[in-house]
Amino acid sequence: MPAPCTKPFTYKDDFGLTWTSLRTAPQEHHTRIFLDAPTWGDIEAKVKECALISAGVGGGAAFYASPASAWPAFKATFLACAMQKGVTTAENLLSISADFECRW
Repeated sequence: MPAPCTKPFTYKDDFGLTWTSLRTAPQEHHTRIFLDAPTWGDIEAKVKECALISAGVGGGAAFYASPASAWPAFKATFLACAMQKGVTTAENLLSISADFECRW
């Protein structure tokens, strides 16, 4: 689990003294996986099934090992599933985007 977002802030108490502290906020992680398939219609159901299976494996890897292990676990599982289902071009068309956001 990523550490929460932190930033320093100062405030004055009732006696006029200035204090410095850290403010924290929850951190959201957004991950988007892109598959650029030239003929989407005939492989959509196969890709969605593989994505759901792979999301579970990637989430488990992130939970039990580390967040950095999620993408390699997802990709390996997705590619194995896609090849088993006959979606052979998936490896060159698969990419990921991730970002973090502080909820202040």
